Amino acid sequence: MKKKHLQTFRPGFSRPEFSIALIYLNMGLLWIFFSDQLLANYQTQKGFIYVFLTAGLLWGLVRFFNQSLQRQRAYYRLLFLQNPLPMWNCDPSDGQILDSNQAACSQYGYSVSEFASMRLGNLEKQELDQAFQAWHQGLKKIELELQTRDAKTLDVQLHFQETPEGLLVAAYDLQEHKQMQERLFSEVQSLQHFQQTIQSASVLALLDAQSRILESSSNLTQLSGLSQTEILGRRLAGISRSMQPEWSELMAQIQPGIPLHAEVSLAHGWVSFLLLKYTEDQRERFLLLGQEITSLKNLQTELWAITRRLVEQNQDLRQFARIVSHNLRAPVANLLGLSALLRDAEAEESTLLTEKIHDSAEQIDLRLRELNTLLQKKGSSQQNRTWIELPKLLQEVHDELNLSNLSVGCEIRTDFQLEKIYGIAPYLHSILFNLLANAYKYRDAERPLKIQISTEILEQKILLKVSDNGLGIDLKQFKDQVFGLYKRFHPEIEGHGLGLYLVKTQTEMLGGKIEVESALGQGTTFLLYFPQLDPDQD
Repeated sequence: MKKKHLQTFRPGFSRPEFSIALIYLNMGLLWIFFSDQLLANYQTQKGFIYVFLTAGLLWGLVRFFNQSLQRQRAYYRLLFLQNPLPMWNCDPSDGQILDSNQAACSQYGYSVSEFASMRLGNLEKQELDQAFQAWHQGLKKIELELQTRDAKTLDVQLHFQETPEGLLVAAYDLQEHKQMQERLFSEVQSLQHFQQTIQSASVLALLDAQSRILESSSNLTQLSGLSQTEILGRRLAGISRSMQPEWSELMAQIQPGIPLHAEVSLAHGWVSFLLLKYTEDQRERFLLLGQEITSLKNLQTELWAITRRLVEQNQDLRQFARIVSHNLRAPVANLLGLSALLRDAEAEESTLLTEKIHDSAEQIDLRLRELNTLLQKKGSSQQNRTWIELPKLLQEVHDELNLSNLSVGCEIRTDFQLEKIYGIAPYLHSILFNLLANAYKYRDAERPLKIQISTEILEQKILLKVSDNGLGIDLKQFKDQVFGLYKRFHPEIEGHGLGLYLVKTQTEMLGGKIEVESALGQGTTFLLYFPQLDPDQD
């Protein structure tokens, strides 16, 4: 920001007292020289004439210099009021603000009358009166922090100048100066980067506004898979697989002399380039300066793949913990109940109870072994898909829930148009387990529980539908919370609010989505849509 200094009006004479004396002396010498010759016989009249002429001359001179002084003050006042820099006139003895300009009122939020009741030190953030002290120490400027009416802090440099009206203080905004320095530094860096790019560029091309290639280096032709004659006249967008950003976006943003960065994928590799716009014979031309970055892009792809695998493995670990903590609670509770019965059982009953305990332990062991195998296999769980037989899986879940005495008075009907699904067995088992467990838990005590499970194929997707006639959910109130973590809708029934959250996350990890239809007192239907995968292309 250019500093704007006050201009001072200067009249024709630099020192009024010297000017008056000089004029008076010249007029007196002229009078002495000519009056003796012209008015020798009129001494008395000569005296009167001399007095009147002298008085008139002095009156004219004083009037002229008073008018000059008034014009100077008016000009100074105009410059003060209209100056874009915040300015104050202060009392040099104590820093009391006597006057302020429009810029000061606008930037600091105080009116002229409010400024008149303040000292310059009141604007300082710490109110240490540093500005006034600096002036008395003979400093012409000082950098400090001033505060506006709304407590905004401004970094400024105050300049001091003593005038007939008082101490003139002007505030230069250092923040704007710093921003200009940063922009200048950024432009210098861009220029240096551009110079380095020119020196190290291995891919060069000259293009027109439609991205047609007018001239091309051999590296660009090799990367495009075209010959030198074939590439000329072709559009860059036409020989590229992808461009980031697109050519139309580059044209909307580019300005003459300011290079833009972009990347383009060609038949045999990637190119990172700077595009510079210029004019030749009143026609727009674009200079492309680039480097091949194929190896760098390959490394980025590998890094993204590793990151994706880490994210998926982390999801697998979290699912493992949730499945263990939630889905194994029923078999464990069943074991505890059977072992308590075994202590008081007769000899004949003990054999039956022991078999049931053994079955429960086997179910727990099976679930743990499946999860352990899933985590021990190299790579993501997405690579551990197998064919899953739904009737067999449903029977396993049914047996587990039977052991915990949840299926009393329950009727399950199935309609499998598709009996096998290609997916991840532990996840699908967990999904069915939680849906059936919820159906059992939130059944209506007034009627027998009925569950309907079906599958069908809809537009390259597999629909798994699970319906019950239980208590239902008020979707008008809880629609956005159904699959939330630790969300419960029937507080009178014991639960943890984890089951439906697991169902949703595991459905999504299988590449699917889940929807719900429900009404209080009528039941609930869950619709799970899974992609129809081909194991040969998995």
